[in-house]
Amino acid sequence: MLLWAEVTNSLPRALLFLISIEPEDYFNFQPQDLNQADELILTIITVPIIETLFYQGLIQHLILKKIVIEYRILLTSCLFFIDHYFNNGMGNALNAFGLCMAFSVCWYIFHKRYGVLKAILATFFLHSLWNTLCLWTFHLTSSLSPTRSSFVELKLHP
Repeated sequence: MLLWAEVTNSLPRALLFLISIEPEDYFNFQPQDLNQADELILTIITVPIIETLFYQGLIQHLILKKIVIEYRILLTSCLFFIDHYFNNGMGNALNAFGLCMAFSVCWYIFHKRYGVLKAILATFFLHSLWNTLCLWTFHLTSSLSPTRSSFVELKLHP
């Protein structure tokens, strides 16, 4: 059973892992090498923040800001597709393409109405919610590894 203390103690370790990973190992990374707390932090917090800041914040908002919004969303989604294709294969990449379009539209709407900070937060929460549902579904339906399926028994006790 995963306790809240394990999750909070795991955050610095998960961040250090992302910083210290060698570029050539990035595409060979295997999630099963992580413990549950590291996996939870990386999937639900760290990765959505980094991807939101990179794809929507840097690419869509800063680099491509001279291009029409429809093309910005399409180009950002293509880059997101390529990244997920090399990491997880075609099935995940097609899913990621559609999701990035949704994230990019979310970014655009919130950026126009409320500014950059709320656009970052809204896109991060949407991405984090999606990753949470995927992680929960994976662990719920996983019959190959009973110890990893205990993720659904997360207890939020300090």
